[in-house]
Amino acid sequence: MFMLLLPTLLSVEDATSLQPRGAAAAALLFQESGSFGTTGPPTAFEPHFEIIIAGTPVRPGKCYDGQTAENPMTFEVSGDEGHVVVWDKSTSELCEQAGVSGGMYIHFAGSGAALPMTAGAGDEIHTYEAAYFETLPVNGTVCQPFSGEGYLGEPAPHLTWNVARGGSWCPPAAAWEERSGRTLG
Repeated sequence: MFMLLLPTLLSVEDATSLQPRGAAAAALLFQESGSFGTTGPPTAFEPHFEIIIAGTPVRPGKCYDGQTAENPMTFEVSGDEGHVVVWDKSTSELCEQAGVSGGMYIHFAGSGAALPMTAGAGDEIHTYEAAYFETLPVNGTVCQPFSGEGYLGEPAPHLTWNVARGGSWCPPAAAWEERSGRTLG
């Protein structure tokens, strides 16, 4: 860049000692990059959160073996938690039976304690999701009218994982998918 700008940045007043013209050089550098000291556009805010189970970040698509009702599987949300919703994707039918049409069981909605993941009713293995929302689409936990849509896409994370009902375990994915007709994750 300096090699291309060199002739325009120098004074020709004295051909034997060319001097940089400070104001002209600064103006050209500012015009090229848009600001001093940067080479590109400013970095945008990147939403970030993690779901932590047993002290470890969730691995997308992983199936976690269930725990007992006395010791249910729990999780924590870290990062931009005020914009995060965690829901059980396998509960729309259960919420419908509870009188919440088009609902999902919400385990976390921006703040407060997360509800344990028991996978207590319905399918033996439940699929959980977590996503970042500019504005939270729900105002609390348990069954809420919620479609699981409208979350912010990349670069914000969207996580999906599975939990087996307490007292059971995660079978090899292919065996469970064949038996249930559903896909893990």
